[in-house]
Formats: sequence, structure tokens, C-alpha cells
Amino acid sequence: MILIDELFKGTNQEDAVKCSTVVIEGLRKLPNALFVLSTHLYEIGHNLKHHPNIQFRYFETAVNDDQLVFSYQLKEGISNDRLGYLILKREGVVSMLENL
Repeated sequence: MILIDELFKGTNQEDAVKCSTVVIEGLRKLPNALFVLSTHLYEIGHNLKHHPNIQFRYFETAVNDDQLVFSYQLKEGISNDRLGYLILKREGVVSMLENL
């Protein structure tokens, strides 16, 4: 089993997507190998979803009254959640910067 967390994390997004896709394309060819990859780069999924030996899972998150609610359940598919701004707002960073 191969575990990878945020492959190419310190790289700009365009290169991270391209490099991650190339690495995953290579790893998927290994016979009898299982690898788990975590990423926030949802574009990778769109590049790789046509491969029958690659599956996608995500942790479901709901938003209720600007509060995040985590189910801690893996769901099949690719998440389309974009929660960064909500977290920034919820933590008061947006209002602090507006009041500078």
C-alpha cells in the first residue's frame, strides 16, 4: 500500500495538477498495488476518472448557518466543496481585513 498526502503541495497549482497526474498515471500501472492519495486539487480527478482501476472518495461536509458539519463518512465521487473562504470568514479574518 502506498499513502500519499498532498503530492506536490508546495508547487503552484498548475504544475501540481500536471505533476500529480503524471505520477498517478504511472503508479496506477503497478500490478497488485493499492495507493491512497489525498489532495485538494479536484482537477486531478477529472483528468483520471476514465481509468477503471482508480476510484474516488471524499469526506462529506455540510454547511449550516455558516458552520461546517462533518459526517466523517466516505462518499463515492469527487468533492466539489470550496470551503476556504467560508473558514476565513467564520474565523473573523475577512471582517478584520475589511476594517483595516
